[in-house]
This record gives sequence, structure tokens and C-alpha cells, in this order.
Amino acid sequence: MKLVPIVLLILAGAIANTVTAEKSSESAIGETSHQFDLHKKIISISNVPIASTSPYNLAIQFGQILYLSGQLGRNLTTGQLISDDTQNQTYQALHNIQDLLHAAGSDITKLLQCRVYLTDINDYQVMNQVYAAFFSSTELYPARATVAVTALASNAKVEIECTAFTTRSTSSCCLNIILLSRRHFRTISCCIYFIVSSIAMLVVLPMGVGTYVYALWHDNPYTTNQAFCKLRTYALQSMTMIYRWCIVAACVDRCISISTNARLRNFASVRIAQRVTLLIVVVWLTLPIQVLALIDLRNDRCGVLYNVGLSLYFSFYTITTGSILPVSIMIICAVLISRSLEMRRQHRRQLAVNQYDRLDRKRDRQAFVMLLFQAIVFLITQTPLMLLFFCNAATIHITNKSANQVAIERFTVFMVDMILYLFPTISFYLYTMASRQFRREFIELFRSAIKPRRQNNTNQVNPVLNEIL
Repeated sequence: MKLVPIVLLILAGAIANTVTAEKSSESAIGETSHQFDLHKKIISISNVPIASTSPYNLAIQFGQILYLSGQLGRNLTTGQLISDDTQNQTYQALHNIQDLLHAAGSDITKLLQCRVYLTDINDYQVMNQVYAAFFSSTELYPARATVAVTALASNAKVEIECTAFTTRSTSSCCLNIILLSRRHFRTISCCIYFIVSSIAMLVVLPMGVGTYVYALWHDNPYTTNQAFCKLRTYALQSMTMIYRWCIVAACVDRCISISTNARLRNFASVRIAQRVTLLIVVVWLTLPIQVLALIDLRNDRCGVLYNVGLSLYFSFYTITTGSILPVSIMIICAVLISRSLEMRRQHRRQLAVNQYDRLDRKRDRQAFVMLLFQAIVFLITQTPLMLLFFCNAATIHITNKSANQVAIERFTVFMVDMILYLFPTISFYLYTMASRQFRREFIELFRSAIKPRRQNNTNQVNPVLNEIL
């Protein structure tokens, strides 16, 4: 009975992790739920005053369409241009657009159309370089028109106005509760990997932990039923490999998405992610089929027990494909991401030095640390399994083990399994502790579930950035 709290903790974490990942994708419910609030709503940003002499609002939402006023390269709080060159003004104008999109529960990936005004058409290439850097993939580019004008307000050199959409509305429909939380990854390729890995994790936990719960009151089918022994081992290995390699693919995807190579960034797309996840699923549903022939049940023990050579092969195969390679790739990605972030910081310093750069650096450091922690936690949870496989292979020839030795081995196997099952949930708890934005969205999810969202014509939030690894 002491196992029940542990099991409940693991299952709660996995379900929460899955819900969080699903918030980050285009939900089928979200796509088919067309209950809009068809009234005009003003979108504003806190601490950004609108002068009484300015007869306009920063943004207007009607239903799920957002109309953004033209943005100049000036600080929204002070109202002053940040510099006198087109490059810095373009950078600032796009940051202002990001903040307005966040205030409406949208992001830069949901831009539909933009119009750029330039006082000097010779600055077209300079503007284009900064503009393109704000999108991780060419698939995210909105429709656009560029117009040369004689003059702009405040003697600015560039102005950008946009139209976008949002999945956020004030409807109290329960089907949209999750979508109302401000997750900004719905069209980000990385989320495809997270969703598939979460599904695989939810298959692993009932098959793995559920067996131990069942064994509290009944005979353990894993040690008494040969068919269940083989099928459980196959299912656990295939699903475990799927979620491990999906996480690895997500790391590679993030590494590619911030590359300075534009062609390479094109591979960080939803279409590519769907194909890669399909390939991962097919490969890891096929390769573990050998388990059905290798695994056997003897003397209440399930495993490769009758051949030292096969036992060593199975241990080497599992350790290499399930631990060494994934961890190595994750560490390499972390190093490459660190270098890419440093290059991006240098590029930002060349463009402008303002409060947004400080927020960017803080966000980048946090994302890098979370990715590194994920690799470290993965290695920690996999190390006991690697040692267990080696010990089993080394002691397979010992047949006269004492009762104490057998009891110690079974207890060790149980503890290793429990540590292994913690990994599907540890990322949720880690992100909750490490990320303020993650905590805020998680808390808002429960608030939205227990308390109807009040309708308000003005929606104010603090400025945030939308560039996410």
C-alpha cells in the first residue's frame, strides 16, 4: 500500500505534463470550436499610456481577428524613437508588435498580413534582414506589402502595421479552457515531439507502474505469465524509446530553429516534425520486436536468462540506443544552442541595446539551463538502468543464488523501474520550479477551470517577448 502515493504522484505529473504539451499545439477542439465573441475589444499594454491627443488605440480585437496600429521604432513607454537608423527602428517596431500580440493572447506566428512603410526605399534590404530574423521558418512569413512614403510621424524612417488572429476569446465554453491559457507554441514544430512523447509516456506508466499496483493484491502477471512478460517488455521498450527519441528530436529541432543558417531553419517546421515523429514511431515499434524472441520467463524472473551472449547483446543494445546516444545528442545540442545564443546576443547588441535585450538574455539563459537540466536528469535516471543491465549480464551464470541475493535483486529492479518511470514527469516539476512563465500559465489553467473568465473590454498584461526556443 505504500506504493500508492508514489504511483499517484507519477500519474499526476504525467497527466499535467500532457495537458501542458497539448496547450502548446493546434488542438482539434480549438479548430472546430467557432464560438467567437463578436464585439470590439481594445487591446492595450500596461504602463503604456495613450496620449489624449492621439485618437487611436494600439490594437483592436474583433472576434478572433486582431488589427494592430502602425508601429514606429520607438519605446512604447516613453514614446521616443530609440535611434535614428532604419535597422534599430525596425527591430523596435517588431518588438512592439510582439508585445501587442501577447497582450491579445496571440504571437508572431499568427500574423496574417503586414504593411511596411519606408521613407527611403534604399533601406529595403536593411529592413528585410531584421524582419526575416524574427521568424524561425519561412512558413511563418505573413503576406506583406512595402510602400515608400515621403514622411512618417515623429520623423521615423519605418512603420509597420499588421493584421493577425488569435485563438483566445472571452467565451466561457469549457471546450476552450485550455486554449485560453497563454501558450504560444501552437504552430511550433517542437510541440509535435512533446505531444507524441507525452502520449508514449501515458502508455508506459499504466503498463509499468500499473503492474506493481495490481501485484499489491494479486499475483504479479509479469513473473507468472509468459505472454504478459513478453508483451509488457515489448510495449515498455517501444514506448520508452519513442518518448526518449522524441525528446531528442525536440532538442535537435530547437537547435536548428535558432541556427544562423536560414536553409537549416526551414527544417524546424511542423511538417518536418510530423514526418520525423512518424519515423520514430515506426522504427521503435519495429526494432523491439526482437524482444519477443529474446525475453523468457524462468523461475519467476522475466528477462534474457538463458544465454550470456544474448544477455550481453541485449544490454549493449538497450544501453546504447536508450541511454548513451540520446544523452550524447542532447548534450551536443545544448552546447550548440549555447553557441547560437551567444551569436544572437552579439547580433542584438549590434542592433540595439535596450530593455528588450536584457529580457532576451534572461530568457535565453533560462531556456538553455532548462535544456541542460533535462539532459542531466535523463542521465541520472538512466544510470541505474545501465548498471542493472551490466550486473544482470555479469551474473547470469550464477544459478545458486541465496534467498537474500534474489530478494536484493528484485528490490533493485523495482527501485530502478520506479526511478525510470519518474523521468516522464520530472520535466513538468522541473519546469514549474524553474520557469516563472510556466508557473503562471499552469496556475491560470486551474483558475480558468474553477472560475469563469470575466468579460472585459480592455485586456492589459505586462510586456513580454515571444521568441522561444
